[in-house]
Amino acid sequence: MISSQSFGAAADFKLSVTQALADQLAQRLAALHPAPLSEASLGHLENRPGVYELFLGGQRVYVGKASNSLPTRLRNHVRKLSGRTGLLRAEVSFICLYVDEDLEAAAPETLLIKKYRGAGGAPWNTNGFGNNDPGRRRDTSQIAADHFDALYPINLDAMVELAPGVWRVDELLAEVKGKLPYNLRYERATIASRQDQQALIHADSPTLSVRQLAGLILGALPVGWQLTALPGYLILYRETIDYETALVWWRSTPAGVLETAGPAHTTPPADDQPLPNEAPLAPS
Repeated sequence: MISSQSFGAAADFKLSVTQALADQLAQRLAALHPAPLSEASLGHLENRPGVYELFLGGQRVYVGKASNSLPTRLRNHVRKLSGRTGLLRAEVSFICLYVDEDLEAAAPETLLIKKYRGAGGAPWNTNGFGNNDPGRRRDTSQIAADHFDALYPINLDAMVELAPGVWRVDELLAEVKGKLPYNLRYERATIASRQDQQALIHADSPTLSVRQLAGLILGALPVGWQLTALPGYLILYRETIDYETALVWWRSTPAGVLETAGPAHTTPPADDQPLPNEAPLAPS
């Protein structure tokens, strides 16, 4: 009797639809020419969903998707990168594919990340680039040396445009929060409930740096408040905590506002990064 393995008219076939889809996506993307991640480039895009790749200095660093609008999603990245130190925005470029609604259900960005894993990968997908505000409970968490926030911490010299005039503390904080390229989290209810809020006057300068604003805000709050610059965002609470990962903190004291450089401690990089199906991807 002839075995099925030696019979020349029969053979096994295993279909990998996801592999075929990943290959086709990668081939189509590879034929594109990266454009600068700038408003001029984004102005050429259609408001359609799709997948995209970011490059830093020509190296692929991030694969993401836009469920509604590619230019809107990419503009969010432009805003975030504009508030970081340690990288030049001119070195960041992108390519993208418009993706039909049906294909989005197959998570094309996940397929691409897995395909690229053995060829340099997309390191920003596993180092926190796409993360949102982690919340109060994570403020004291350790941060790895290869985390996006450790590599490219927030820029405390970023300038904020303000209308000259008199501002209440809560109004100023809301305005600054809306204009900063990174998050500012604070105790809104506590600050808004204060009846003796001191006015902040910005009569001479329509733009102020974060460092300048820190002095004004803490100077208007009672003793015991602290504004902390963590690697990825700012927090303002009534507390006195020496955060291990902090870049700097400002405190309102009887002697005035004191600025102190933080330890900015990091932990060693993780030896192994999880595959996309082993842990949730950074929000896209």
